[in-house]
Amino acid sequence: MAEKACAGVIKIGSALDVIGDLRGWRQNSEANEIDTTVMGNCVSRFQPGSVRDSLECDTYFEPGDAGQALLYTQLGGSAQAIEIYPLGEGAGQPRGSGDFYIMSRNVEASVDGAIEIAMTLSSDEAGITWSDV
Repeated sequence: MAEKACAGVIKIGSALDVIGDLRGWRQNSEANEIDTTVMGNCVSRFQPGSVRDSLECDTYFEPGDAGQALLYTQLGGSAQAIEIYPLGEGAGQPRGSGDFYIMSRNVEASVDGAIEIAMTLSSDEAGITWSDV
């Protein structure tokens, strides 16, 4: 049965501030590809390398939001603690956690719409660890 994501929450930083006005998020796990092809073999061979997690967040811009401010000011800075609650916080709900670097920020505005911010965060080691709260 599909779950609705309307109660989802993402927290960031040492104080684990909630990222306000969150519109959506995407997590991607990807293994690097290592080419192991040898001379004299006409078939390419590959094996998986290290795994990297990335996280994309979409929000409406809210100047006074502590979680957004951290995402906005720490571009290229130190790794930030992240917690993801896809179905909202509460007993028995799944929680993802890990340390991520804020790698990109895209701010978008139009005449008849709200200011939106999209951010990409990347992990350098363990990525996201999932557990039930």
